Amino acid sequence: MTTPLLGRLQALDTDIDRTQGRLVELDQMLADRALVDEAEASASLAGDAAGVQRRQLRERESELKALEARIAELDQKLYSGRIRNPKELEGFEREARMFKQNQGKLEEAVLGLMDEAERTERDAQGAQAKLEMARAERAQAEAEWKREAEALRAHLAAREKERGETRAQLSEDDLRVYDRQRKRTALAVAPLRGQRCGACKVDVSTEVLERAADEDVLAQCGNCNRILIVE
Repeated sequence: MTTPLLGRLQALDTDIDRTQGRLVELDQMLADRALVDEAEASASLAGDAAGVQRRQLRERESELKALEARIAELDQKLYSGRIRNPKELEGFEREARMFKQNQGKLEEAVLGLMDEAERTERDAQGAQAKLEMARAERAQAEAEWKREAEALRAHLAAREKERGETRAQLSEDDLRVYDRQRKRTALAVAPLRGQRCGACKVDVSTEVLERAADEDVLAQCGNCNRILIVE
């Protein structure tokens, strides 16, 4: 029953390799937070841009308010009738015209900044919504990956236990041949497909076929050196 045990050992080792490989993939997936990091960076940049626009808008609104107060003060002086000196009156009128011109320009600037602030605020809200979605999707994916990893670790423990039990039933010589071939290639045992090795597809000799028919004798492919078994 040597070759059936070696076939079972190969199946177990293949399953263990596959399980370990998937666990490595899951660890890498859990460690890779690139999508969330990218969404966080975008949300941060959009939030900063919106903050700059809000600050600039407040500053211009404050300037406009101060200018309007100054214009109101000048208008009160001009139309109060208290100023009699023509030169002084002319100076106030000139200053009032200049301030009103500046007021128009500042009002245009404020309107432009309001539009820009609204746009950047929408962008910031959109980026934040994308971030929240990315975080939610990430949390869901992580939960699924962790559940899968937990199940795989339990599966791996069971397979490793079975592998140990299977190896204990094989002789040291047979294990030495198997392990030496496993170092060369993951598939140390291959099934016969008619008169061909199931791994390298090369025809084997009649002597090898006869040896493979005996479950207690190791038969190896003359081309790839894999252990051959009859399934």
